[in-house]
Formats: sequence, structure tokens, C-alpha cells
Amino acid sequence: MAAGDGLVRNHQGEVIFAFYKEFGDVDVLAAESLSLLFGLTLCVQSGMDGFAVEVDSAVLASVQISHVFREANGAADKLASLNLGSQRVFNLPQELPSAVKAIVALDSMSFPNFRTQVVRESFMGKHGVHGGHENIYRNC
Repeated sequence: MAAGDGLVRNHQGEVIFAFYKEFGDVDVLAAESLSLLFGLTLCVQSGMDGFAVEVDSAVLASVQISHVFREANGAADKLASLNLGSQRVFNLPQELPSAVKAIVALDSMSFPNFRTQVVRESFMGKHGVHGGHENIYRNC
């Protein structure tokens, strides 16, 4: 039975809360990762933001995480939108769906990716009569 735990402290080292959670039959790295995820989830649910994380797992500590806007994450966004089942691993770039390969190719050429959305707006015609709808494309 793998388990994880953690302490959340303020900037003065005082404990805000602590947790312990069992994760079932998983390996050590999975337990460490699930524990980190569980602790981060608790922090967000508590309204915390802008925190630093310290872990005793060398593998997890070697991971660098940074934020990118959705436009910079177009290939992963597209992959998520394809609803490919409960789990799918692509071991080679050639195995990716063609829509994802296209985004990766454009991204590798530093081609910008713009996100747009269709906004339907009603407008009034002559004499105050409803004139219908108009699709307007906006960059987000």
C-alpha cells in the first residue's frame, strides 16, 4: 500500500495544514507524484496561490514547470479535444493524429497560433425590427 503525506507551511515555517493519503498499489514515483498533486489540490481549494514546493524526491525535484498560454500549447490542446479514449500513448511523432502533427509542424517553424472564438451577436434592423444574428470572430 503506497501512501503520501505533506505539510503546508507559511513563509515563517508555521504549519497551516498537513495531510496523509493512501494511493493503493502504485510504485514509489507514482505515490510521490499523486501526493504532490493531492497537496497542490488542497492548497488551491484553500484559496492559496503563489506557493513554493519542496519535495524529497530527486526525480520530482528535477522537473521544471512553467506556465504557457493556451496558444503556446496548441498541440496538447488539440490532442485533448480529440477524445481518444481513457488512455493513449504515442511513442513516435508519426503516430500522432494528423491534426496534431500539423500543429507541431507549424510550431517548430515558430508559426504563431491564434485562438479565436465565434461570438453570435443580435442586431436590430431598420425600424427597431430584430435583424438576426451575426457571427463575429475575435482574437482571444
